[in-house]
Amino acid sequence: MQLHILSILALLCFLLSSCTESSKFLTHEDLTFNEHIPTTEEKKLKLKQIGVVSYKEAFAFIQSQTIQTKMLFAPQNIPYSGQQTKSTSCLSQVNISNEIQETANEVFILFDLTATERFIYGSCIPSQEIYKSQLLYLYCRKNSKLFEIKYFFDKSLQFPQKIVSCK
Repeated sequence: MQLHILSILALLCFLLSSCTESSKFLTHEDLTFNEHIPTTEEKKLKLKQIGVVSYKEAFAFIQSQTIQTKMLFAPQNIPYSGQQTKSTSCLSQVNISNEIQETANEVFILFDLTATERFIYGSCIPSQEIYKSQLLYLYCRKNSKLFEIKYFFDKSLQFPQKIVSCK
């Protein structure tokens, strides 16, 4: 029941966190941003505070989001009204971790993905993939806050290390 409420909260009631850009670096009261974030004109950061939740709820939410993200790239049958004998997948082209990582301060999973001009994941069509993106689900143990961070940048740049950490 709690996971269901958390999913509804995540899907319908994302609380936007305050995030400011001062001179060169982004700042946030609960997060520390990596100084080596790729910088180009084509970049976008989406930061959503999902809520204040327990460790157990956060871990379950991160697991469910991992499954949903993998499904975007899972093998799909090729559209055809007859017998299905072929499928397509681009799972091998993205970095989808199987492992939720834990440190003393945080629990997280990080995905290195590609996205379309409308910031949509899972197109699997190289000509439509305009951006690279880091998708990060991050739980800060200190304040029990769960975040979803999406960072989109020019696809010609290399993926940085994890773009944000808990303070």
